[in-house]
Amino acid sequence: MNIKKGEQLSFFGAIQFLFPYLKGHVIQFVAFYIGWFMDAVAGVIQPLLLGLMVNQMIYYYNIDLFLQLSGIAALTYLFSCLIYYFVYQIYAYISIHFTLKLKRCIFNKIIYSEAQNLSDSNTGEIIATIQTYTMECMNFIVRNIIHNINGILKILFCSCYLYIIDWRIGVLITCTV
Repeated sequence: MNIKKGEQLSFFGAIQFLFPYLKGHVIQFVAFYIGWFMDAVAGVIQPLLLGLMVNQMIYYYNIDLFLQLSGIAALTYLFSCLIYYFVYQIYAYISIHFTLKLKRCIFNKIIYSEAQNLSDSNTGEIIATIQTYTMECMNFIVRNIIHNINGILKILFCSCYLYIIDWRIGVLITCTV
C-alpha cells in the first residue's frame, strides 16, 4: 500500500497498512489482547463482588459469605495486578520489536528513495518519522483496536447484567445510551 504525502488513512485503511508488519508478532499481540481482556473481565467482576459483599453485610448479616466474597475479591485484585505486570512486559517486548521492524522498513525506503526527495525533506521530518511515528503506530493498535474492543465488550456485558437484574433498567440504560 503506497501512501502519498499528506494523505490520511481511515481506521480500516490504517489497519490494512499495518497488517504486513504485524505478521511476525501475532502470538505476542494475541497474548497482549488476552491479558487486556482478562483485565477487563476482572474490572467488570470487581464492582459486582463489592456489591454482593455489601448486600451480605448490611441486608443479610451473613459474615461467612462476606468473608468468602472478600477472599475472592482480594484474589481478583491480585490477579488484576499480575495481569498488569505481564501485559506491560508483553507491551515492552512488542513495542521494541514491532517499532524496530517499522523503523527498518522506513530506513530502507529512505535509503532507496530518490536523491531529490531526500534533499526536499527536512532532517527533523525524517527523524520524527523514524522515531515518533513508529511508536504512534503501536499506540494506534493498543488504543484504537484493543481498548475499543474491550470497551465494547464491557458495555455489552454490563448491559446484559442490567437486563438480568431488571428488564426495565436495561431498557432505560439502552435508551439513554
